[in-house]
Amino acid sequence: MTCENCARLAARILALEEDVRAYRAIVDRSDDERVTRLVSVALDLPPKAARLVAYLFRARRLPDAVPVQVIADALWPDSDAERPDSNVRSATKRVRDVLGAEAITTDGGRYSLSDDVAQRVARALTPELLAAPTSEPHA
Repeated sequence: MTCENCARLAARILALEEDVRAYRAIVDRSDDERVTRLVSVALDLPPKAARLVAYLFRARRLPDAVPVQVIADALWPDSDAERPDSNVRSATKRVRDVLGAEAITTDGGRYSLSDDVAQRVARALTPELLAAPTSEPHA
């Protein structure tokens, strides 16, 4: 590997580390569990799928879609799966089964939430609902 390639690789690694910090900041919120429960109840989703939707909803304020590995590391850091992205793919399938194929879009290993689903989540997260008790999410 040439010095030029090493420099490009080092720059890419630094950029990825910045991305990871930004995406992790989205998940590191005290209301994460409550928001996931609200999304689960409002959209009739199982917990893993609701967690993914809640995460992607928060990630909409970032300029790019979220890489699959970043999602896997942020939402399921202790996963014992051979392929950590399998949790993301499984949750995505469940979301699409319930909300439709266009609910989550993927492009080059990056995931984003559709505008329609984002609007539904926004309605579910009104201040009144956040203040009210929620019922238990799906099993």
